[in-house]
Amino acid sequence: MWAGRSGRDRRQGIQLRCSAAGGISGPDGLVVPVTATDDEVTRLAADPWLNAFPPDALFAVRSSGIEEDSAGQSFAGVHETRLNVDRAQLAEAVLACRRSAGSPRALEYRRARGLSRDAIGIGVLVQRMVPAWPPASRSR
Repeated sequence: MWAGRSGRDRRQGIQLRCSAAGGISGPDGLVVPVTATDDEVTRLAADPWLNAFPPDALFAVRSSGIEEDSAGQSFAGVHETRLNVDRAQLAEAVLACRRSAGSPRALEYRRARGLSRDAIGIGVLVQRMVPAWPPASRSR
């Protein structure tokens, strides 16, 4: 429903597809672009992408800021991330991630690096939670 509305959003979606094509395992994702309105976000739980998962599936909701992963900076740990989010709480988690772009920590990070603090946009990526690794079976 939302992937591909802006250049950054398309790049995030392309990165997901290229990782999968290159044999890098990871969950599929839904990009909530910078341009999505709060009203659209509140309807996220009804997005058809979610139909592929059982009703009790849990999700990771993380920021995908416009300048987040560039050669000059990394916003790791600056913006909000929510893990183990159930379907009913997806909209709240997405909105929290988006609001974190204007947090004191994020604004100070931008100020310290000489980045604009005007019209800050932040996209959000929703992915199904998966185990960090499969359970290992060892024979002794």
